[in-house]
Amino acid sequence: MKLSIQLFGLMFCGLLLSISAGSSPKTAFFGAYATVEESTLYIQGGIDTDSSGDLYDQFYSLDLTQSWDTSSPPWSEVLTVGSIPAGLKGARGHSISLSRKQKTLTFWNINGSDAHAASFHLSTNSWEQLPTFFMPKQKLNNVQICTAVADPRTDQVYIPGASDRGMLVYSLESKSSSIREMERTAKNSTFWSGYSFVWSSNTSGSAAPPLAGSCMVPAYSGTKMLVFGGFDVFAEAGIDTLYILDVPTLTWSLGGKYQPRTGMVCSVSGDYLIVWGGMGISQSKGDSGKVIPADETLIIYNIKTAQWTTQYLTSDNSNKIAAIIGGSGGAVVVIILIAGVVVFRKRRRRQHQKQEIQVSSPLQLRPEQDIEKEPVEKAYFQDIQPRPASAITPQATLQTTQSFRNTPPNTSHSNSPQYVYAQGPQQVSMDPPSWPTSTSPSQRVQSVSSSRSTSTLVATPTIPASPRYPSYQQQHRSPQQQQSFNLSPPARRITRNPQGRNTPEPTSDSNHTIQYQINALQAEVNRLQANLHH
Repeated sequence: MKLSIQLFGLMFCGLLLSISAGSSPKTAFFGAYATVEESTLYIQGGIDTDSSGDLYDQFYSLDLTQSWDTSSPPWSEVLTVGSIPAGLKGARGHSISLSRKQKTLTFWNINGSDAHAASFHLSTNSWEQLPTFFMPKQKLNNVQICTAVADPRTDQVYIPGASDRGMLVYSLESKSSSIREMERTAKNSTFWSGYSFVWSSNTSGSAAPPLAGSCMVPAYSGTKMLVFGGFDVFAEAGIDTLYILDVPTLTWSLGGKYQPRTGMVCSVSGDYLIVWGGMGISQSKGDSGKVIPADETLIIYNIKTAQWTTQYLTSDNSNKIAAIIGGSGGAVVVIILIAGVVVFRKRRRRQHQKQEIQVSSPLQLRPEQDIEKEPVEKAYFQDIQPRPASAITPQATLQTTQSFRNTPPNTSHSNSPQYVYAQGPQQVSMDPPSWPTSTSPSQRVQSVSSSRSTSTLVATPTIPASPRYPSYQQQHRSPQQQQSFNLSPPARRITRNPQGRNTPEPTSDSNHTIQYQINALQAEVNRLQANLHH
């Protein structure tokens, strides 16, 4: 049951919408109007243009989001929840102010001693009656045409001419009103300063004369102000001219001309000025009181081309193209930025890896360098891998001139020097040969002789062999040299002391060598004692 009621309600609303969409408002003048976000024009009330002078309560909207021709404009009757407030019935010369968020239309009807106001909420299509404000100490002006405007920052509404003493200011938040005093004198090309409440003349160009019943609407986000039609109070004639004020420079210029009228509805959307209704007035001074009914057809003025036209064209297509171009261009920019970031990070990673390799890699010896030509400390620092002692130390042999010799037992250490001890008439030297202090490997081998022994010790130097070039002596050795022992000292390891200098590690003879020397000395002592007994 509930579902059927809901379906019936939807069908009824759709029928009302179809009926309202096909209707159009009756031509009137001095009605209230407002444009919301340049997408919808709202009109309400007005006076019939024929001789009857009937007052209308009509409430219509014009769709400005689609293109149309003046022969078939997209009018729609606004369906409201509840009836129109009593204070707005039969209103003429009233106005509409737009809220800060452009979600509420507030209607102002100032006639007599009371001022009536009501808000229409666009989200719910419902009315809200505002409290009636009465000003007993203020005499309201007899002029019934009072235009209200809202401050977009504070939502306070200003209505000039609502009082003999100044301007009516109404707060929608507190629902209270007050009067701001201001000068009543206004000359040609004048502007009212909302901060000092005084008039000032700062414009140049072809300014409009003092007008009554004209319309003024902003264009291009307030950078242009358009004033059209009205009644010249001094010339007592209708005005058919469009006046355009450039707000940044405060310079007036003239636009196109059309049939003179007053009390019409004006709206701006994009590049178009849209005018509807109003009362035609003769431009002849003698016929100043003669009323000419205005054409009920909408008139359109193209601000960019400065031409009157019969077609209203939206900028949807151009906006879509611009959006597509802008979107594709933005996508290209984003892709370029991402690619740039990726390339930058790769380069940073490669540089970081190169730095790590340079820090962690050991120093390599250049191929053209020869280790025999470098000092031993420098050679040790350049070669990280240990090298055999034979590659960097000289080899020397000791050879005796006598056939008798004492051969030590095979107890020598691999790193201990080995000697051949020859028998002599007096004594045999047990001291190891002394090596030069030079750090160059090529100067390590010198002649070794002992002044304490009559035995002749012959030292045969050999050139140390490199891994690539073995020495000549190693390839061609004599039998005596083959019987000799290696006298090369053990390779010394380089250490670093706390002062940062390279210090060779001290070497010491092994226990086997010391014990062998003691045994040799003991044998020599025994031999000498035996000779003495004989």
